[in-house]
Amino acid sequence: MDNVNAESKVNIDIEERDVDIMLMRYLVNPAFVMKFFIPEKSKYEDTDVKDIHVLEVNHSVQNFALGESDIEVLLEIKGKKVMLMIEDKIDAVEQPKQPERYQKRLDKYIKQKVCEDGIVYLVAPKKYIDAHGERYEHRVKYEAMKDGEFITDPFDRRILEFALHRSEKGYEKVPNEDFTKFWDVIAERIKKDISIDKEKMIDSSAPERGNKSNWMRIKYDKSYMIVIKINKGTVEVEPRGKGKDTAYLSKFDKISSEFSNVKKIKSGEKTVFGVEIDKRLDIAPTIEGQEEAVKSLIDKVRVMIDVIKRLEC
Repeated sequence: MDNVNAESKVNIDIEERDVDIMLMRYLVNPAFVMKFFIPEKSKYEDTDVKDIHVLEVNHSVQNFALGESDIEVLLEIKGKKVMLMIEDKIDAVEQPKQPERYQKRLDKYIKQKVCEDGIVYLVAPKKYIDAHGERYEHRVKYEAMKDGEFITDPFDRRILEFALHRSEKGYEKVPNEDFTKFWDVIAERIKKDISIDKEKMIDSSAPERGNKSNWMRIKYDKSYMIVIKINKGTVEVEPRGKGKDTAYLSKFDKISSEFSNVKKIKSGEKTVFGVEIDKRLDIAPTIEGQEEAVKSLIDKVRVMIDVIKRLEC
């Protein structure tokens, strides 16, 4: 890292996951935890850094009923196990009751004796915290970490700088001709191999693709939508329209008995049926060299079409 030129102009499209992974490397340092994640005027305010031991740092921890934690850090403070539950935001929309669900996950850990206590934190740019942070008792600003004494690596500081820049400008889709062609090819292959009408291949949210396009929606019929999520490695079926989730989920036992590889997947606030893609498809300007991954993807789309047919019986 000594050869990094901090003045170099580099285009980086930063996602929250990038900030998560960067932060995890610093969260193993008790001094960093002490500086930013031990609240003032709390029962831990007199803790000495030598009394803090980092036991585990985990990313994207899923709980089927209560959602996902971006980062969880299990500490030992003076012999007491304490869990840090961290929600990282750049500019994403706040999910309904998100702080409350973090607290419920923490309460469950305490009940299960995973830890004895815990603290829920929002980590975000000042702009986001000023607009949405009042629902979190404890908050850490990107700016404080970027300008502090711990994150000195030029690349890591640049990650925070780009994240702050994204926060200021907001989300902006930049059309990418190569990515548009990539998804068009995938759509045509699915249409050819499975005989789906072209109208049902249209993704109404992004007919022109940007370089963040890692989903494709197939409007299979009036009741269901198939969603290909390359970033998660899944193909999922979602009910279309409000008020259909309960009836949809009530059929899971029937579906799982016939399709052993279909499982329930958390998708934002929804729970959907999905299958994992055996071979992950890399999002690139071309699918050349990825024929096996394309075939695997098409096979999973075919499975989810069969699932829809059973749901409609």
